[in-house]
Amino acid sequence: MVRPIPFTHRTLLGLTSLCLLLIAMGTATAQLRGRFPIGPGRYYPHDATRLYMSAVQYMNDADVPDRNARLVAVVAPNAPFPLSGSVAGHAFKPLKSGQYDRVIVLTPSYQARFRGCSIPSVEYFATPLGDIPTATDAMEQLNRSSLINLRSVHYHDAPYARGRRTPIHEVEHGVEVQLPFLQAQLGEFRLIPIVVGELLDHRRQVDDNAIEAVADVIRRVMDDRTLLVISTNLTRHGPQYGNLRHRSNVVENVAQDDMAILDRMLDKDIPGFHRVVEAQGDALEGRVVLALLLHLLPRRSTGVVLNYDNSGRITQDAINTTSYAALAFFDPGHPPNAQREVRTLRLQRHEESEQEEEPVESQLGTGDENE
Repeated sequence: MVRPIPFTHRTLLGLTSLCLLLIAMGTATAQLRGRFPIGPGRYYPHDATRLYMSAVQYMNDADVPDRNARLVAVVAPNAPFPLSGSVAGHAFKPLKSGQYDRVIVLTPSYQARFRGCSIPSVEYFATPLGDIPTATDAMEQLNRSSLINLRSVHYHDAPYARGRRTPIHEVEHGVEVQLPFLQAQLGEFRLIPIVVGELLDHRRQVDDNAIEAVADVIRRVMDDRTLLVISTNLTRHGPQYGNLRHRSNVVENVAQDDMAILDRMLDKDIPGFHRVVEAQGDALEGRVVLALLLHLLPRRSTGVVLNYDNSGRITQDAINTTSYAALAFFDPGHPPNAQREVRTLRLQRHEESEQEEEPVESQLGTGDENE
């Protein structure tokens, strides 16, 4: 005969503790301390060694003259490596190991629509080259703004069921694709990853006052050893993007449009930048993040276009194209930052790298190249 277990206060306490433990385990599973990569095999090589060698090769091949001035910001594209890696290599070539303690990466939101900016509430970003710690103190300071939201990262289906939650950082690639270049060239640093959504006024027009408000908050967490990275492509052209501005000589005409935009950026002419973008049909992929850059640049900074290309030229398909540019902005009033000692990057092969992986080059033509 099985005797029933007496229900006492001790039993209740035990059950309560068990429930709390299960809840804690569920929370730990749902809200993780790290953000995991989505790019291996899609945007860049899956294996750590191949990834490192690819990033280094792109930078070694870049012809960028040395400048005796502090680098304050770069613009780099974020398409898959075979399309924009060569251009991105030019943006990161000026960096030297240990020159910056923090890196702020600003990228447009590609997978979700929301107002303001979003920062993942994580302690590190994982890449095949290792984990990058985040600057949690600065991220919490940014979260005090009503236009910047610190958001948890989840990797299970429950929060997304029935539309209760839209994934943002779990699926965005814009920050991630810049990290291998930074890890290979800069070494150790703390990351501030910011995904930029809509900053519009009541007329659904770009709100420059909101952009300045966001820039003002970001400016407070920047110092001389903070590098600003703008992760964006430029003009999207073709029926896939609803932009048929040019019917012939697409690559050449898009390049001319882009140079008009980049000239306004190099002049730090914010009203002129918006006028040119609007006159061209507002087809610029990263308008808001580029406007944020213009608000954040020091007045005496000078910019240079380091490289430019177009997916239509690379793939020989000018039906749907995306253009890419590498820009660098320097402060001529200060010399380059001193280098501090950093640990040597230790490559770790991905746990699945023993399996035969699909070459990144095979992604060309799948549609991912214009994300």
